Amino acid sequence: MSDLQPPLAPPDDLLAELAGLLERQVQLAQQGQYEQLAALSARARELMARAAGLGQDGQSDPAQAAHHRRQLDRLRTLHRRLALILADQQRQFVDQLGQLRRGTSALGAYKQAGSD
Repeated sequence: MSDLQPPLAPPDDLLAELAGLLERQVQLAQQGQYEQLAALSARARELMARAAGLGQDGQSDPAQAAHHRRQLDRLRTLHRRLALILADQQRQFVDQLGQLRRGTSALGAYKQAGSD
């Protein structure tokens, strides 16, 4: 094993860590704490890549594979929830930016009209 790679965690530990991380990201997104959210993103991507390969080696028994599929479904649900929260907040930000731009344009027009 390379010194650069962390030791492989048992699948349940890996999935539990990823679930906890995604739940934390959902909380941070809901609170608008984007810097902290971004700081967790790299670790979440790493764990998701490792989790995606679970059970694909053909070595796990059917009951264990079904258990991991249920856990992965839960992770997909958390990830979708995070994506929806972020998309909604992005839409709100774009709307507010548009309002700000319209307000700035109106102020410019009033200023122009007042100097005539």
